[in-house]
Amino acid sequence: MKKKFVRIICCVTIILIVAVSGCVAPPKDTPIETKTSSKTGNFFNPSSNEATTNVVPTHYIDPYPDALLLNSDYHIVNTLDDLRYPPSQYDKPTPTKNDVSIQIIRALFWDSYTVQKPTKYQIVGPSADKKFVIVAINIINYAGNQIIISPYPSNFELIYDGSRYSPTKLEYPIQGAGNSYKSEKIARLEKTGGVLVYEVPSSLTLDRSYIQLTYSDDEEQNPVWRLK
Repeated sequence: MKKKFVRIICCVTIILIVAVSGCVAPPKDTPIETKTSSKTGNFFNPSSNEATTNVVPTHYIDPYPDALLLNSDYHIVNTLDDLRYPPSQYDKPTPTKNDVSIQIIRALFWDSYTVQKPTKYQIVGPSADKKFVIVAINIINYAGNQIIISPYPSNFELIYDGSRYSPTKLEYPIQGAGNSYKSEKIARLEKTGGVLVYEVPSSLTLDRSYIQLTYSDDEEQNPVWRLK
């Protein structure tokens, strides 16, 4: 009787275990978590369709590969009749040869400059998005006629990124740079010179800037200096 009772208890236990196990839901597929980077978007998701832009730097093409270096002499050897010196209001000299040496000595890149006026100093700049290029020029009359007229300041143009800039009209010296350049008469073996100031964009760089002297109608005859 006792053994029969034990068998009944075992059978009931087995039935309960089977019933309980049948009520447990089968495991579901666990979703894969996709990580997202705040900088690159769906960086960790290989199926991301986000486009990636590659920035390729453009190669700089020097517009004046044969430009003269700073301190290089350019010699204008010609008759005064063919040059633009002296201006038409002067009497024409005899058509003998001249040898005029022109140099761009140095170039400076300043946020502002100071004009040394007789009564007070005038500070120009700084101004938003603007800077100033200070260029020093030296001119010597080596031979030929006794007197020539040096180029006008406007004959020297600064070139940068396809744009041309004329110098600021100045009358007095620039502190720390020298006397302002002016067109004037110089006799044989005399020299003149001074500085020119150009107001330019602040984005300008001297290594991509040039000074061109325009004295001839033939563009190829007009010398160009690189400023760095």
